[in-house]
Amino acid sequence: MEEEFTDLQRWLLLGHGKPVRISKVGEHTSKSRDLPIVATDGSKNVRVTWFGYNYYSYFLGVELKRLIPATLLYPISSIFGRYALSGHVNTEIAPPITNFQKVYHNCTPIQIFGGECGDGFSSALIIRYLEEVSKLDTKAILDVCLRKTRYGSIDDLDGNGIEFGKLAQILDLLACKEITYFDFDVKNAPVEIFERLNVDWFDSNLVGGKSSVHVTMQKNIFLPPLPLPAEIFVDLKDTELNCHIPQEGQERPTENRWNNYLIFKIPARLLHYQKNRTSGEPKYPIHPVYEKVNIGTRDFTFHVPNVLDCALTAFFFIKVLAPIMKELGYHNEG
Repeated sequence: MEEEFTDLQRWLLLGHGKPVRISKVGEHTSKSRDLPIVATDGSKNVRVTWFGYNYYSYFLGVELKRLIPATLLYPISSIFGRYALSGHVNTEIAPPITNFQKVYHNCTPIQIFGGECGDGFSSALIIRYLEEVSKLDTKAILDVCLRKTRYGSIDDLDGNGIEFGKLAQILDLLACKEITYFDFDVKNAPVEIFERLNVDWFDSNLVGGKSSVHVTMQKNIFLPPLPLPAEIFVDLKDTELNCHIPQEGQERPTENRWNNYLIFKIPARLLHYQKNRTSGEPKYPIHPVYEKVNIGTRDFTFHVPNVLDCALTAFFFIKVLAPIMKELGYHNEG
């Protein structure tokens, strides 16, 4: 059981980003093996009340010492929902949030919850996001997006009338140039991970015209598993469909600010799984999207419901994902 405890300890320390006290609070049996359940203490923002796994998925229970409006939890909201009862879960200490849309809509303050994370890496990302978002001025964020605008509900938020510069400033999203009404490149996106990270407030190139975060990974850097529920769009050229559609049918003149021409983007979820995908893959876990696109794909568009979720998703990439990837050595040197 010592090896399993060390594994859990590793992800917890990575998630908190600083030393915390880790203690065993229980154990359970999975596949005839006794596995530990642990908890943490010592962080002023986030306390992990229940953390364990059963060879299928990790389970994370959390208590927030500073309540966070559910509206700010979109980037990790894939953890919310009903979960299967098993020996490594605890419904009393870590109850599920069964109707996230409702608490998201009402800006309900969240203190305790639990959910399945899939893997240890995603668990660390969720803990780190909670640590980082706990440091933000949540009142100022909701003021600039909702309370001091004509919007009375997050569901009505379309971006018109919001001070984008102020929102980006609160989230420490620095612009390469002046933040515009349409989009901007994030200057402080770590270059060891991202070649480019673009916040697109109104992505008119995708059906629905919602918001998007465009990400170009550095060469030989791959997206790891993410708790982010955003719809991922990829360029047609990065899929097997590229071989079946004439090149002249893939481009047309446009004023697209992203790449000066439009390469048709399609939802990755609509693609079939590809075979023979071992060549070129890294040794660390990668995002399931690579099962549907070429392994060398570097451009991804994360399509999100509104401008607030867009800004928070960019915040997630630069303040949560990039630091953890760098700490694990999943990055380019220099």
